[in-house]
Amino acid sequence: MPSSPANDALLRAEHIAAIKGMFVEMDVDEDGKVTMQEFRRYLSVRPQRWPQTDLLVHQNEAFRDAFAEFFFTRLDVDRAGAFNAAELIAFFVALENPHTNAVFLTEFLMALFDENDDGVLDRHETARMLKVLQGGEPTAASVEHFLCGHGDRLSRESLRQKLILSDCDVHRMVQGTKSASGSDVVVAVAAGAALALAAVVVFRYVARHRWHN
Repeated sequence: MPSSPANDALLRAEHIAAIKGMFVEMDVDEDGKVTMQEFRRYLSVRPQRWPQTDLLVHQNEAFRDAFAEFFFTRLDVDRAGAFNAAELIAFFVALENPHTNAVFLTEFLMALFDENDDGVLDRHETARMLKVLQGGEPTAASVEHFLCGHGDRLSRESLRQKLILSDCDVHRMVQGTKSASGSDVVVAVAAGAALALAAVVVFRYVARHRWHN
C-alpha cells in the first residue's frame, strides 16, 4: 500500500483495532481492565502475540514471573493493579519509535540480567543473558565477542547502542548482525536522545525479581 496521509491513517486505525482486539482477549471478566492474573493467562495462552515471548522457552517459573511483572508494571502506569485499553494502546504506539523501543528493551534486559543492580552487565551476567537469548550455553569466545571493545562490563548505554545497531532485534544483536553503519548509528543516537531520555522516565520502574537456573 503506497504511503499517503489517508493510507497511513488507515494502517494506524487497523493497528489500534488489533490492539483493542488483544485487550478483549486479555479481559476475561469483561470489566474493562486487565489484572496481573489475566495478563499472565494471556501470555500462557497467546504467547506468539506478545513481544519477546520466545525468550520464555525452556525458562523456569521464576523467569516467567519476572518477565510478566516487567511488562505489567509498564502497562499499569498509574499502579492501579490493572491496565485499561488506552494504556495498552499507548504502550504499543510508544514502541513504534525505534529509539523508545531500544531504551525499553535495554531496561528489559537489564532488569532480567543485572543481578546486583549496579547498572552494568559483568562477564557472568552477560553470559547468562546470552544463554537465554541463544537458547543454550554460550562459549567463552561468544561472550568475548559480545563484550569486544567493552572490557569485562557492558554499560546500559552500550547495550542500547547494540540494540539500535540491530534494529531492536535481540537475536540479531547476539549474532552481531548490523543493520546500519557506525556513522548512521551515531546520527540515529543523537537524533533520538531526547526521546530516549523521555522513555527512561516512562520506563523507570525496573523489575527486581531474581532467579537461579
